[in-house]
Amino acid sequence: MNKSVIVTTAVILVLLAAAGGLYLRNQVQPQAEVTSEALPTPTNNPVVTESPTPTSAVMEKVEIKFTDTGFEPKAVTIKKGTAVTFTNDSARTMWVASAPHPTHTDYPEFDQKATGNEYVFIFDKVGAWKFHNHNPFVGGGVITVTE
Repeated sequence: MNKSVIVTTAVILVLLAAAGGLYLRNQVQPQAEVTSEALPTPTNNPVVTESPTPTSAVMEKVEIKFTDTGFEPKAVTIKKGTAVTFTNDSARTMWVASAPHPTHTDYPEFDQKATGNEYVFIFDKVGAWKFHNHNPFVGGGVITVTE
């Protein structure tokens, strides 16, 4: 065999072996060994955990429409933390508030406090809450809130 053929074959074999070694080294990388000295020591930082609020845990969507004939539906039962949207679909002004009219003292926070076309209220108290349209006064309905 010719000397140049042997040298060329040897060089090709060495290059193939080197390329194969590099390929295997890149494919299989050893895991870094974790020791207790490598871990940071705990500090007295508080652990923050998030628990769902009643609003985010329940957050159903309920809509009550104020029409020319009154509120529809007139009665709903919801879970605590549910948002209720009141929408004005009438020719009148809408001002949703809790009973009794005109003082709204049964659930004072449940009061739109002004006229508008939409009012959203999140019920966070358990009970049966009567409501009405304040101005002009139109009888309403009742929202029953359960746990």
